[in-house]
Amino acid sequence: MNDVLKQLSGYGIIPVVVLDDVKDADATNDHGKAGVKAGAKQLEIVKSLVTDVDAMLKYYKVAKIEDLTVEQANEVITKFSKKGK
Repeated sequence: MNDVLKQLSGYGIIPVVVLDDVKDADATNDHGKAGVKAGAKQLEIVKSLVTDVDAMLKYYKVAKIEDLTVEQANEVITKFSKKGK
């Protein structure tokens, strides 16, 4: 490696190594899904599955069931559907 650096510097070329510690857009992109509210059908299913609504609201840090996002509602449905089996 040192030989390569010596050769490059002999030609006036100085290699530079840059470390990128910034997250790329792909790592932080939610593809427009963040904050999308759950639909009426999802909320109907959530209401039918959850017995302690207040605990669920507190867990997801939302004021009312209609504030659940699509992802949160899907998570609730998945968790509570498995409990019933």
